[in-house]
Amino acid sequence: VMLTADDFDKEVKEKRLNRRYWREVIEDPNDFDAIEIHGVRDLGGGVCEITHEDDTPDFFSVYVHMKEGGVQCVGDHSQLSEAKEHANMLSRLYGWPITYSP
Repeated sequence: VMLTADDFDKEVKEKRLNRRYWREVIEDPNDFDAIEIHGVRDLGGGVCEITHEDDTPDFFSVYVHMKEGGVQCVGDHSQLSEAKEHANMLSRLYGWPITYSP
């Protein structure tokens, strides 16, 4: 079931976001080499941006870093602890290092 932008906004506002979709994204683990956690700000309508150090994130996302450059999101979480748990699970599974940017 696909979430609509309104569903996503509602989940963020209710602070109950804890979605993991790494299985759909990581088809070939050899394409990736690291994991990143970033704070994210919801701009509304399903549009989001990674926060800067001075910003307060609305939620936290876990990304896998592609060897060719760039990242792909594999999970969105209301709590930093949930994002870290997700990233740690992926790190144990694939042996990739984790970086965190508040």
